[in-house]
Amino acid sequence: MGSSIDFRRSTGRDRRPGPGARIAAGCHPSTQLVRVAPSTRTWQAVKNDLETLDELIAEAEDQLAPLREGLQELLDARSAVERGLGLHARFAELEDKRSRLDGEGAVAATRPAQYIAARVVNDFDSVLQRTLGSWEVPAVDNSGYDQYNAEIRAGRRPRAGRGKGVRSALHSAFTTSLARFCIERDLPHLGFVVLDSPVVTYRQPVKNTPQDPELPDERITSTVVDRFYEDMLAFPSQAVIIENGDPPLGVLSEAITYHFTAADGRPGFLP
Repeated sequence: MGSSIDFRRSTGRDRRPGPGARIAAGCHPSTQLVRVAPSTRTWQAVKNDLETLDELIAEAEDQLAPLREGLQELLDARSAVERGLGLHARFAELEDKRSRLDGEGAVAATRPAQYIAARVVNDFDSVLQRTLGSWEVPAVDNSGYDQYNAEIRAGRRPRAGRGKGVRSALHSAFTTSLARFCIERDLPHLGFVVLDSPVVTYRQPVKNTPQDPELPDERITSTVVDRFYEDMLAFPSQAVIIENGDPPLGVLSEAITYHFTAADGRPGFLP
């Protein structure tokens, strides 16, 4: 016979055949004709999934490649910064040790016994450089306080070897920077500064020294004068400025100004 029926039970035992299993009608009950459908489609789907995953992984690897290169550059830069910080800390440590030895007289030096720690000097130098930068004073790069000689150095030269204009600017910058340094750190300070002719706009001829035979001095320009007064308007404390020239018009409207004249008005700072 050509018909077929689903297989339910055989020889008294319950069995569940796989898909497509059939038993031909008319055959002996104990005889089973089983047909198993191939699973080629299932394996093909898995293979396709694996190939898709491989493509996604390869694409992700391509996207991560430039990131790895950038990460390596950042790691190299971080290592360089860490080495630099380590050298800076070591330098400060050795400078402090040298300062202590100088103070104790173990090393012959011109520095006074009351030394200043290197880290404190470095902090003050940063304030001084910020002040000179705000005023736009020319030729004062790498400025700082030389505690060996109790002098300000700027542009590879001591203050004493500069022209009158730069000397005045450096002296005023030192005074105001010291006040800012103390006020910002809650250190003792008088709370005010007095500046006499802080920004002279001319210079007197200065003979070149044997140490600096080819380094002419710079002229203090009107730009420096304007920047000086603009910066002093934001000074964190009181500032008394005595100057021969008139301040810029923008300062006259914001500062208390006294005009000294013998003809009419107040003759001088002291009544």
